[in-house]
Amino acid sequence: MKKRDALLICMIAMISVACAEENVLRIAITTEEDAINWPTEEAFFLECPDMEIEYILYSEEQLNARIQAGTTGADLVILPYQNLAVLEEKGYLTYLDDAAGLTEYPKQIIDLSSLLEKNGRLFALPVSIGQDFWYWNEKTGSQMGLTWPGTEGWTWADFEELSSLFPKDSNGDGNMDVFLMSGSSIPAYPALSNINISPFLEYISTHTSFDQFTDDRLALFKRLVSSSGLLDMRQGQKCSTLLGTTGETPFIFLEKGANLWVGGETLRMLFLPPPTWEGESSGYPGWLRACAVLKNSSSPSLAADFIHAMLSEKAMTYVPLTDETKWVGKSVPLYAYVDQYDQYTPEFVAEGDVMKFTVRPGRNLLVALFGVSGDSYLTGQAFRSKLRVDTKVLNRDFYDAAWAALQEWLYGNMNDEGLRSRMNYLFNIAAGQ
Repeated sequence: MKKRDALLICMIAMISVACAEENVLRIAITTEEDAINWPTEEAFFLECPDMEIEYILYSEEQLNARIQAGTTGADLVILPYQNLAVLEEKGYLTYLDDAAGLTEYPKQIIDLSSLLEKNGRLFALPVSIGQDFWYWNEKTGSQMGLTWPGTEGWTWADFEELSSLFPKDSNGDGNMDVFLMSGSSIPAYPALSNINISPFLEYISTHTSFDQFTDDRLALFKRLVSSSGLLDMRQGQKCSTLLGTTGETPFIFLEKGANLWVGGETLRMLFLPPPTWEGESSGYPGWLRACAVLKNSSSPSLAADFIHAMLSEKAMTYVPLTDETKWVGKSVPLYAYVDQYDQYTPEFVAEGDVMKFTVRPGRNLLVALFGVSGDSYLTGQAFRSKLRVDTKVLNRDFYDAAWAALQEWLYGNMNDEGLRSRMNYLFNIAAGQ
C-alpha cells in the first residue's frame, strides 16, 4: 500500500512538473538584445495569457554544444543568420510549414525569402536587420554646386566620377580642405591607411572565388583606393567631407535629414545608399538575426504560437522605439513601445552556467504614436529589404591575410595575378579545402 501511494505521489509530481513545463516557452539567445521583442511578446500573451516566456542566454560555444547534445531545453532560437543557416544545414531546425503551417513567405514582413528559405521551405523569420549606409552633407554639397542624388542606387564607377571633383581648396589659402569622404584606416598595414575598402568587402562577402574581381573590377578598385579625394585623417587639419558612413538603420536620416554635430557646427545629413558594383539591382551588405524552431522543442505548440504572434496584426501595429533594427514589418506601424529610462532592460539571473530572463503578461508597457512618416518608413524598408548577408564565416585570420596581400599589391610587390592566386588560396582555406 505504501509503495503504491509513493508511486502515485511520484506520478502526480511528474505530471505537475510536465504541466509547469507546458506553461513556459523557452527561447535560446546569445545576446541580451535578442530578449527585447515587446510587440511579439504582447501578441503572444494576448493569445496565451497564462504563459511565460523564458530567455536563456548562452555563449555561442555553449549553445552549439547543447544543440548538438539535444540539451538546450529551448523551443526557439534567435541567432545571427550564418549560425541559423548552419543549423538548418545540419538538420537541427523544423521548417516553418511543419512547425507553424507557413507554406509561403509571409507578406507582412520585409521580403528576405532568398535568405530564409531553403528549397522553397521557410526555416526562420527575421527579428533584426542592420546595414551600413551613407549620408550626404547638405552644406558641402551646396558649396560645391552639387545636388543630393536621392535614394536611388549608384555604382562604384559613379563614385569614381564623383571622386574626380575632389579635393578642393574652398577658401583659396592653398590648402585642400574639402574632400569626398574620409579614408579607411587599418593601422597594422600602412598602405591601407587612406583608402576605401568597401568595394573589396562587398565582393568577398558573397563570393568564393576572386576571379571575377580580378578580371572585371581590379583596375577600377585600384583607382578607387588611390583616389586623392579621400581625406587622410592623420592630416590633423580642419576639413569637410561630402559623404559619411554610419549604420544600422536609416529612418532618422530619411525623415527630415539628421542634424549631426560636426567640427563645432550642426550639419544636415541626408540618407544615401552606398554604391555597389551592380547599382540599384545589387544588395547592400549588412547583418540579420532571425528566429527558428528547434527540432527537439518540448513545446512545439507554444513555439508555433510565438511564430504566429510575430506575424500577427497586433505585432505589426507596434514597434520597439528603442531598437530600429527590429522594425521588420512592411506596412507603417501605428504605435511604438517606449523604453523609458531603460526600465525594461532585461535583467538576467544566473542559473547554473547560463543566464535566464523571464517575461510575464501584464507589464503595462508605455505606448507612443509612431513618429516616422509613411514615406520615410517605406523608403527605409525598401532599402533594408535589399539585404546582402555573408554566406560564409570569414574569421580574423582570413582578413589579416587579405589585408597583407592587398598591401603588397598596392606597394607593387605583387602583381594582379599574384593577388588573384593569393586570394583564391585564402578562399579555399576558409572553405576547408
